[in-house]
Amino acid sequence: MLNESTNQVVRDITIFADDDAQLDLILEAIRNNRGTRLLDVRDEVLALHLKGKIAVRSRYPIDSIATLQKVYTPVWLRFA
Repeated sequence: MLNESTNQVVRDITIFADDDAQLDLILEAIRNNRGTRLLDVRDEVLALHLKGKIAVRSRYPIDSIATLQKVYTPVWLRFA
């Protein structure tokens, strides 16, 4: 529950739908429920994808080609 007063209650509800058709049916049922007002519909999975989910960063600061060569060279090449 996000907010409650003597006249209204605002709730944040998470709904998982298999596809757009199922989501449309759910939203239609909510809109047809007397006394219910839909404030917002968010696709949180899409929002995560838009911002990017995976980042790659070095554990060591790479400030020169020499450092990059040391960090990037596979171990098996060093002992070959």
